[in-house]
Amino acid sequence: LALGGGALALPPMRIHRQIIAPTAAAAPTVTLTEPTSGCAQGASIALTVLGTGFVSGATIDFLCPTCPITTAVACNSVVFTSSTSLSCTTHDTHGTPFGEGGPTFVVNVRVTNPSSQSGTLVSGFTFTCG
Repeated sequence: LALGGGALALPPMRIHRQIIAPTAAAAPTVTLTEPTSGCAQGASIALTVLGTGFVSGATIDFLCPTCPITTAVACNSVVFTSSTSLSCTTHDTHGTPFGEGGPTFVVNVRVTNPSSQSGTLVSGFTFTCG
């Protein structure tokens, strides 16, 4: 800074820009189902799924690689309670959604956020109608 003769001289200014890229949200994790088992024969099962990283619009489905039906079966009416809790209702079936009146099926429970990130609890629920 020079203050002589009424003139003010400023040093050159440098502008620093920092670009901060948004961080991707972590994939959800599934840690527990309540209840851990049940029979949907003649009634549906109200299921609570606990974990982390859940967002509104998440879906819940069951995967059973050893069942007669190996495609994912969606849980109905998913309700976002919080980032750590979702609830849904299983299908009202004649046994399990994986086979009519079949044996007990241990299934994986998967939560998928709208961003397509998912988390799975292996052997997270057991259909006990057999």
